Amino acid sequence: MQKLIVSFLFALSAFAQITVVQATSKQVQLTWPGGQPSYVVERKPLGGVFAPLPLNTNPAANSYTDSTIAPYETYSYRLRVPNSDPSPEVTVGPPPVGLSLASPVLGSRLRIALDSNGDPAIAYLVYAPEDDPEKSYFEFVSWNRIAYRWNEPRKIPSGDVLGYSTLARDPATNTWGITYAKSASNPRIALSRDNGLTWSDSRILDCGDPGCAQVALAMGAGKIHIATLRHAEGIRYITGNVADPPSAWQSQPVPQPMGGSEALAYLDIAVDSANQPAVAFWSSTDTSNLLLGYWRPGASTIIAMDTSGYQNDAPEVELKFAGLRPTILALARRTEEFFSRYDQIFWVTRDQGGTFATPVSLPSDGNQYLGYPSLATSSGTQLSVAATPVGGNDDGVRCGGVKLLEQASESSPWTICSPIAQEAHPDYPRIIYAPHDGRYIVFVTEGIRVWRER
Repeated sequence: MQKLIVSFLFALSAFAQITVVQATSKQVQLTWPGGQPSYVVERKPLGGVFAPLPLNTNPAANSYTDSTIAPYETYSYRLRVPNSDPSPEVTVGPPPVGLSLASPVLGSRLRIALDSNGDPAIAYLVYAPEDDPEKSYFEFVSWNRIAYRWNEPRKIPSGDVLGYSTLARDPATNTWGITYAKSASNPRIALSRDNGLTWSDSRILDCGDPGCAQVALAMGAGKIHIATLRHAEGIRYITGNVADPPSAWQSQPVPQPMGGSEALAYLDIAVDSANQPAVAFWSSTDTSNLLLGYWRPGASTIIAMDTSGYQNDAPEVELKFAGLRPTILALARRTEEFFSRYDQIFWVTRDQGGTFATPVSLPSDGNQYLGYPSLATSSGTQLSVAATPVGGNDDGVRCGGVKLLEQASESSPWTICSPIAQEAHPDYPRIIYAPHDGRYIVFVTEGIRVWRER
């Protein structure tokens, strides 16, 4: 008789497989087969131990909603019948701390944004065999909290891609967008309203001849904001409702900064915490000096930085907001030591209430030139930059892999090292803060890899 009871309890435990129905940053919904005795749901946080959750009020219930979770914690759940072994576990939550592989594809031009749970999604360009640009395309990969894994990458038909892309999401409508330029000179936008499962693709603007180059995207409050370089006139700002077709969007030219003569194909656009847009872009002058302009719709363009009279072939720029306050990261030559000093490559300037502070040069790790910079701003005053070595040598180098440059507060010095023990050369790193100020860094090395800070 005792052996029969043990076998019966084991059969119940094996039959009662727990399943995750929904998992968000606010709650987890669980279910299991009905018609079973009352089960106790047990939960374990990452690195912790299992403990029972409050009992269901209905003894015959076969579901449970856990609304007592921390938004960015990982949990495992199981069922238990008194005096029996527990059911197999299920795990839910954000991507694992440390490294994970989002895709085995060797993509390029990575971009990262956050979904409604504050989990990362990544877009990247896939070059077609034999580097035929007509057959290249973007892929989109996102995190699945329910299955606790990366979703299968989704192909976004594009082809003939020119320049860099931008990935953004509108929280108000949960719409994802990717903008890019084509060699045919007309910028395009791909939109997804089902979390990346399907994508539309439309022309943003008919640029004519000689066309457009470089296009940047920001989204928020049901609005799309785009900046692109139209060769015949300079930077053009385009905006409209996410729900409307591009043909219904409005556009206007962005004024040059005082002294600027021609806008260059190095620009960025972002929205602040009130979903108001701004554009940062480089402009040439009649001398070798370049001007970094900062523009808000309805205002004139102010000068955030210049290159101190030095010629620059490819001055990059990235604009981010911490609340309502903009910060700009630039890759540019501003001193004669550009070719002999490894800390004269990156420059950061913050808004000081209508004017920008004196640019600050960022450190390097020994004798290494850094490139592909990506800027992130926290909810407070912390700044972070991800970059990768593109030249120099190993003299004085302390940290391998992706370089993480950070400033803990506005009055703190910048530091540099790497949180990632990665020997292979990383490419195209991008960095972003999650809502709880934990950081994600994505990069390419033997696939698309994601590093998560706890």
